[in-house]
Amino acid sequence: MSPQREAIVRREMADTTYGNTWHIRENTVEGTDVWEVTHEGTVLATLPDWAGNLAMEIADAPDNIRQLFASVDQLRAELSEATIKLAIAEQRVEELAAENRLYERALGLNEAA
Repeated sequence: MSPQREAIVRREMADTTYGNTWHIRENTVEGTDVWEVTHEGTVLATLPDWAGNLAMEIADAPDNIRQLFASVDQLRAELSEATIKLAIAEQRVEELAAENRLYERALGLNEAA
């Protein structure tokens, strides 16, 4: 997902439409059994009776997306921390290598004397 698309999805998730949990309910419309996906009493989608699992997936989608973004945020934070630790470790390796070169030169000078 591009950063631009992610920003759009995050902004949409912050909307009041997605603010509360969605629900499903069984209903009968014009004599036909259906599943309705609702948000605060408003019907968002009506699906045929055989699509109950799909209705559940639709109703769970906002919460699932929020959880996914929370995981992404956590992973990014961990990556940032690991990147900083790696940079510190690489700097320390450079410092130790420089010290080692100094010791080697000092030993070389002592051996030559």
